[in-house]
Amino acid sequence: MNVPQNKGVQFKTKTRKNDELLLEEVWKILIVDDEPIMHSVTKLVLRDYQFEGRKLNFLSAFSFVEAKKVMIENPDVAVAFVDIVMEEDNSGLQFIHWLRHEQKNMEIRLILRTGQPGLAPERDIIQRYEINDYKEKTELTDVKLITSLTVAIRGYRDIHVLNRNRKGFQQILSCGTELWTTENTHDFLSLIIKQFQQIASGDSSAVPMDSLILQKGDKGCRVRLGLGVYKEREGSVLDLSGDGEFASLLSECSKGNSIFYSFPYLSCALDSRQEEGLYLITKVLKEPDLTDHTILSAFMLNASLAMDYWILSVSRSRSQKRMLYFLSEVIEQHFSETGNHIRRVSEMVYLMSRKLGIHEDQAENWKMASILHDLGKIGIPDHILKKPGKLTEDEMAVMKSHVQIGYKMLSSNEDEFFPDAATIALSHHECWDGSGYPFGIKGEDISRPARILAVVDVFDALTHKRVYKRAWELDEALEFILERKGRDFEPALVDLFVENYDELKGILNAFPD
Repeated sequence: MNVPQNKGVQFKTKTRKNDELLLEEVWKILIVDDEPIMHSVTKLVLRDYQFEGRKLNFLSAFSFVEAKKVMIENPDVAVAFVDIVMEEDNSGLQFIHWLRHEQKNMEIRLILRTGQPGLAPERDIIQRYEINDYKEKTELTDVKLITSLTVAIRGYRDIHVLNRNRKGFQQILSCGTELWTTENTHDFLSLIIKQFQQIASGDSSAVPMDSLILQKGDKGCRVRLGLGVYKEREGSVLDLSGDGEFASLLSECSKGNSIFYSFPYLSCALDSRQEEGLYLITKVLKEPDLTDHTILSAFMLNASLAMDYWILSVSRSRSQKRMLYFLSEVIEQHFSETGNHIRRVSEMVYLMSRKLGIHEDQAENWKMASILHDLGKIGIPDHILKKPGKLTEDEMAVMKSHVQIGYKMLSSNEDEFFPDAATIALSHHECWDGSGYPFGIKGEDISRPARILAVVDVFDALTHKRVYKRAWELDEALEFILERKGRDFEPALVDLFVENYDELKGILNAFPD
């Protein structure tokens, strides 16, 4: 059994098959100066400069306006050499203010150069602006230029990595919440791929690329999920002997390389205790670096744990629902009624709720809560509960007490749908005009799910045989519902019932006695 562990930094890559110089593999350097000679000299001095194996990509601007345009098009500039005096005496300072305060770019490192230091005193400038260095043009020798640039790039790199880590882990936290909203394993795995690619690309709006999730088992390697070109292979079994590339990727992941890159694929193991042998393989636009790996490893660990808990939660929820239906069937059989009454009523409550525009999660809660609306009847003596004839006044008083018995039983549990179940149990015999029981409340003072249940419960009870009555024809039951509109039932709900009458009848047919 695979147990999720923090495997630390286990990152392996295979050399890319092309020599394309990716944008991320250069340091962008912006030169902002109205003197062309300063651009030429800077480029000449730094033409062979490299930092951590990455060359420089020079961008030029000769005015404040041009500098803004370049930065808008290249927000990932690492360092800018900025002349203070250009078309105006403070053009460079205007650019810095715009960059820091309007663009909120706090990563770029700034080196100010001026030929007129008297117009911008060094102490004042350094205190007022977030800059890295301030140099007079006459003192900026080759060595000092290289030294200033090295310090600036190193600062940019460190800040950029910190921000990437911060954003990455913020995204991981937000991803966890989104994962819990999924309803099935397919959607869960799709979301893992989507979030993995967003983190790998650093773009939360990234369009999903060709990806698949494989599951290794005794009978081969099955495609659990396919996106893009692999969509058609979903559900199929891969012959790894004939697909050397995927076999190599899985082999590397199995060796303990939690994330493995081989152009253009990134692969990793999803170490779930509930779903063993899962591997994610996706195309990516760039080779991940150590920072990417750290964030992606943390995400995959989080996703693995989330998947385990999600599967257990779904299993628990399904078991709980099956137990509730079983309990309701036992109770209804004791009432000499069919357990399908509960199933039909709960399905109709869900349908009506969704037609009202209620969110599916809330509608599902009301559906499950409605299963227990008559739970209190287990506290009613059999000679009253199963009496074939009309109840006496005293017997009716005892029968009516089932709503309070049910409420008392359910209100002690505050988990999930039980608060709604308690309210429904107490209020489902209240009437729109206030003539119901136990409290005679009316209108919108009656809880909404109880008002919905009141309509469908009566309709289903009328159309099915009971020990004390025959089954009514559907048209008879519908006529009764219409007659009691505005009296027993909320008018708007009766109208909704009529609008969706065919679908409601479909539920009756789907769960017959």
